[in-house]
Amino acid sequence: MQTSEAASLFVNEYMPRYDRMADMLDTCDHSNIIDVWFEDIFFDFETALDKVETFLGLKAGPIFSYF
Repeated sequence: MQTSEAASLFVNEYMPRYDRMADMLDTCDHSNIIDVWFEDIFFDFETALDKVETFLGLKAGPIFSYF
């Protein structure tokens, strides 16, 4: 994958999800988010997002159906 392709993928696919995750974390009980481990966020951002979305009940289908 070219650098420009990787940057485009990140901006188009991951940034909207990151913004959604940040918004969700602002409105939920932080003491209950125990499934999102540092390792997931650091090593596997996709898994971390899936866990947060599942925990908050927003994972009814593919994430991109929300946009």
